[in-house]
Amino acid sequence: MTVIQALEQHPRLVVVGGPGTGKSTLSRYLVQGLAEGTSDWNPYLPILVSLHGLAEREGDLTTRLREQVQAELGTRLLASLPQNFLTDWTGQTKMPWLIALDGLDEIVDANRHRLLIRELKRAAWPTGSHVLITTRPNTSTHLDGFTTFDLLPFEREQVEEFAHNWFKPDEARARAFLDGLRGARMADLSATLLLLTVGQPPCLSNPRT
Repeated sequence: MTVIQALEQHPRLVVVGGPGTGKSTLSRYLVQGLAEGTSDWNPYLPILVSLHGLAEREGDLTTRLREQVQAELGTRLLASLPQNFLTDWTGQTKMPWLIALDGLDEIVDANRHRLLIRELKRAAWPTGSHVLITTRPNTSTHLDGFTTFDLLPFEREQVEEFAHNWFKPDEARARAFLDGLRGARMADLSATLLLLTVGQPPCLSNPRT
């Protein structure tokens, strides 16, 4: 299923994928579409932060989230976030949040990793919020209340669609690109194509189904 379908059915997701499979691109795809108003999904307030940075901060989860957003956006943030911005902005806009937390595997300190996992499990997110966590395999990814999905590589038809979108309107270059892939190991190469911008949502697979 697409990530939007997965979020509609499971508002708390952990998305697992190997290096280069597009986990961070997936988060940015969702957040950018919502921020620009180009997403096919319902209106949400989008937020995207690094879990590594979040784990390095002190205080309750909302405080750390606010500080990390301000650190990552820097001068692009026109004003400081209110102390209780998660609940305040939900009340003011009547819109829920999409909270994308990227890179659980990048927290190398075992103690910080354990403490943050505990906080994420216990977090009282604003009503209607959706939370998406991304991570590589072979990390502690089981979170109570979260559903785990695997990020799938492109299928052959999606690789071809990607090439035509990427090189549009130069169909000759698209065909040359695809011919080169066919001469290589397309199945291996297609796994990393999610690092590039594509015109369709990536697909997920629930390993428990």
